[in-house]
Amino acid sequence: MAEISYRELLATIARLVAATSAEAQAAEQRRARIEAKATESHAVIGRLTELDFDEDTKRDIGTIAANFTGQARGAVEAANAARDLNVGAQDAADTVQKNHGGIHSAVQSAPVAPAKNTAYTRL
Repeated sequence: MAEISYRELLATIARLVAATSAEAQAAEQRRARIEAKATESHAVIGRLTELDFDEDTKRDIGTIAANFTGQARGAVEAANAARDLNVGAQDAADTVQKNHGGIHSAVQSAPVAPAKNTAYTRL
């Protein structure tokens, strides 16, 4: 197993936090777009009914609306999963800082050169 320095670990976790945050935002935006399409499709069905359109046309638009509603549910699940993933990445960052930040600081400020552990000081 390859060694990783404390700095490398922090940088990797920071990239994971940023990536998972971007995924959560993108998933939320997709959910909002799909829900808007579903709402619009349901409104079209209402207008078609008011204009006395045939049942086949209303059923076809209803199928589209139902598909958008199903996609919206999936997008909600994806957005929730992305948010959970981001929370996990942030928790990992907090844990690394809590469990190793003090060690890193102590090693960096150690008055005795041999006391410095290369896993914490290696670039």
